[in-house]
Amino acid sequence: MSGERGTVVTFYSFKGGVGRTMALANIAVVLATQGKKVLVVDFDLEAPGLDRYFGDLRPAGEPAAGGLVELLLAHRDGKEPAWRDHTVSIEVGGEQRVVLMPAGSQDEDYAGRVLELDWKAFFADRDGGAFFEALREEWLAAFDLVLVDSRTGLTDAGGICTVLLPDVLVPVFTSNNQSLEGARDVVLSAQEARQELAYDRAPLLVCPLPSRFEGRVEVEESRRWLDNIVAVMGPFYRDWLPDDRIRGVVERMKIPHIAKFSFGESLPVLTHGTTDPDLVGFWYATVASMMLDAIARRVPEVPKVPFDAGAPTDDRYDRLVRKRAAAWVAAEESDSLLLAGNDFSDAVDATGNAVMVAGGPLRFLTRSIKRELKRLRQESTRAFAVLGVGVAIMAAATSWHLRQDDRMLGDFKQQLEQTAADATSARKELDARKAAADEAAKKAQEAKKKANDDLERAQQELDKARGELTSATGDKKTAEQNYQAAFRTMVSAKERATSAEQRADAAEQFADAAGRAALKALADEQRLSDEVKQERAARETSDAALAAEKRRGDSIQASYDQCTGKLKSIADELAGEKGGKSACDTQLAEEKSKRIGCEAKLGAEKHPLHPEEGQHGP
Repeated sequence: MSGERGTVVTFYSFKGGVGRTMALANIAVVLATQGKKVLVVDFDLEAPGLDRYFGDLRPAGEPAAGGLVELLLAHRDGKEPAWRDHTVSIEVGGEQRVVLMPAGSQDEDYAGRVLELDWKAFFADRDGGAFFEALREEWLAAFDLVLVDSRTGLTDAGGICTVLLPDVLVPVFTSNNQSLEGARDVVLSAQEARQELAYDRAPLLVCPLPSRFEGRVEVEESRRWLDNIVAVMGPFYRDWLPDDRIRGVVERMKIPHIAKFSFGESLPVLTHGTTDPDLVGFWYATVASMMLDAIARRVPEVPKVPFDAGAPTDDRYDRLVRKRAAAWVAAEESDSLLLAGNDFSDAVDATGNAVMVAGGPLRFLTRSIKRELKRLRQESTRAFAVLGVGVAIMAAATSWHLRQDDRMLGDFKQQLEQTAADATSARKELDARKAAADEAAKKAQEAKKKANDDLERAQQELDKARGELTSATGDKKTAEQNYQAAFRTMVSAKERATSAEQRADAAEQFADAAGRAALKALADEQRLSDEVKQERAARETSDAALAAEKRRGDSIQASYDQCTGKLKSIADELAGEKGGKSACDTQLAEEKSKRIGCEAKLGAEKHPLHPEEGQHGP
């Protein structure tokens, strides 16, 4: 950097969500740890958040007088606020500190205070231009670097941040046309608007910063976008780089997309360091170093020359020439050499007179300036010698970056080879597991088939048992009918009938037992079905379970056989009862014959003993 004055660097993005604020916060920490005095200003008043990146590092509470919004409102109200009362000092390691000016006190009235800001009235009624110029001068005197987080898009606050305040503009963009071309257009507008400033400014140095760049996976697409970035942003790089260096700087001065750091607000330069190229902290540190290098190469700002309207014109010109020449010589001695050999003859019209640049009498170029420039060109040999040293330093830095890239590529190649080996091993293991699974599936199919065959045989046995049960049920019904018929015909023979009834009851009990046996068989059938289902789920025990079911079927068959024997015995007893009935019928016939004989005899004697014949029992 030139002299003892600091530098104002504005971070701007045309679209939100590009990582602008995170880049600013991390670069600020890197610069502070390098011993720089750093001020960060949250000028994104509508969407503040810079303070969140400092988290626990920030002291509790807000600045005593609030932040930037309160500072601006105090000036609007005619007060003379001290800007230091609107800042807070944050320790970032050892004695290194970052001074933060937040957007404002984040209370429920913050949005209302932002809406109170009328920028047109602020500049017209309260001389806002002079206020920001004085504020800028105090910042430059107190700090080495002032990093301003600008509002996105096209806004009044964005104009202040990109035109009025900065010495260096860092447009942050992602790999899409809206972000890239929008940032380019805003930078061009800012450069044009600076020509209308009423304050003396050096040319605006532009350091484009690609962010969230994905170059590790989509290699071909990333190369195409790097070419696109060089084509769109190339004119800005040429202000401080030769053409053959632009592509290399673009490749190094970019922030890669690393998913781990896309969550929350973090400072990876503190939590993960700046030496590992696989982590984003390394790239923030690289951008910070290259930004400092670009600042060292910029055209120095010319010290202000008090304007005396009453002094002779030649005196004013000579004083301005001497001041500019002294500034340029000092710039040469501090390696700011881009001015050597430049031709400013375009600033002189066809008649040889000076052309006044918009902004006041401080920006004249005269023949005196041309003579001084001619003298400076004669010293170009010394200037270019110093420039050669700078080029050598840049070449060494480039060589170091190339070695870093080679190491990264070697590590990446090893990772790819290891990944390929792991994939091959995993494929072999997968094939082995697949073969084992196929063999297990084959055995399972065989077991399933065997179980289904056993189940079919068991089902056939159950069907057979069900048929025998049906036959037994029919026999039971026949036995009941026979019993009822015997009971009706043996009413007159109570003792035999009672005996027959008892035997019939016994037969019914046997029949009920047969029915219960049948119900038991049905329950056994359901239980057998459940057990067969369990066999399908547990193939290992299917044979033993089916054997048990077969034994249970044999037991059921034995039960049916026993029932059949009992029913046959009942049938035999019923046959005996039928023989007894025949004997009774014979006896009844004999009694009837005797009764007829008696009736005949009584009739002969005209003395009937039974007037209601046929109603008495035998």
